[in-house]
Amino acid sequence: MHYISHLSKDKKLKNLVKQHGSFKLKKQKNLCLYLCYSIMSQQLSTKVADVIQNRFLALYDGEPTPQQILDTPFEKLRGIGMSNAKVSYVQNVARFELEKGMNHAKLAKMSNEEVIEYLTQIKGGPFWSG
Repeated sequence: MHYISHLSKDKKLKNLVKQHGSFKLKKQKNLCLYLCYSIMSQQLSTKVADVIQNRFLALYDGEPTPQQILDTPFEKLRGIGMSNAKVSYVQNVARFELEKGMNHAKLAKMSNEEVIEYLTQIKGGPFWSG
């Protein structure tokens, strides 16, 4: 676990590594929904973000498809507690998934820089400037 020794070199992270030991990053199966959840939770407490995510899932009786997200009226998504901007950004992620795709197989063929360039085309995502 070479990342532990790497993280331990950072003065601030060193204590966290000491306290918590190693960890394993969880591979997200559905990148589209993962990005939508990231957008929904931006600038919110964990508790509020969880409430909004649960309301979102309740709209669809489980995890929606990108098409279902796009077919959901704007005001219905606003009604679960998302801002206008977040509704637009979540719909942008769903639209991008349908039009261009972002599954693991597709992204695995790209370099890190290519993945960044590819995903930063989505306006309003959790790590985008657009």
